[in-house]
Amino acid sequence: MVTPTTSQAFDHPRQLLHSRRRALAIVLLLAFCFRLWFGLSLGLTHDDDKQIYLIGLKSYLTGTWPYFGPDVAPSVQIPGALQGLVIALPLYLVPLPESPFVFLNILSVVGLFLFAEYCVRHFPKVPPWLIHTWILTTPWTLDQSTHVYNPSYVLVGSVVFFLGAFETFPRLRRG
Repeated sequence: MVTPTTSQAFDHPRQLLHSRRRALAIVLLLAFCFRLWFGLSLGLTHDDDKQIYLIGLKSYLTGTWPYFGPDVAPSVQIPGALQGLVIALPLYLVPLPESPFVFLNILSVVGLFLFAEYCVRHFPKVPPWLIHTWILTTPWTLDQSTHVYNPSYVLVGSVVFFLGAFETFPRLRRG
């Protein structure tokens, strides 16, 4: 019995595309699982983390809109309704205590993957696996966007904003 070589195994372009998509999906799933594990392992250790989670939990359990004014803590001040909704909305979707973490990590991985794909197009000589690994595991993205914390939800919006800003400059445009 003759075993096919690598070039024979992927003679058909659809097979190659399918195998690349499968590999990409596996890598994204592994990155998501690692980031979720990292975010859950940090726990709610700071006052801000606890306060945000409790505001959202109160909003979820009472079924009320957290419409109060800015919540002032020693380290941060953002509108009160946003603080409650970032916890309460994922809990309404899936009523598990971990659902805000899962929702946040889904948003973060999607945003970082979008940025990594932009960087792959912008820097074609750098291997794509290196760019994706680097962007998905940099310490500042792991710390800021894997556990429930006020600035955590800014990542997705900032990625979309900066990609739009980069595309407005002709020298940085990649389509």
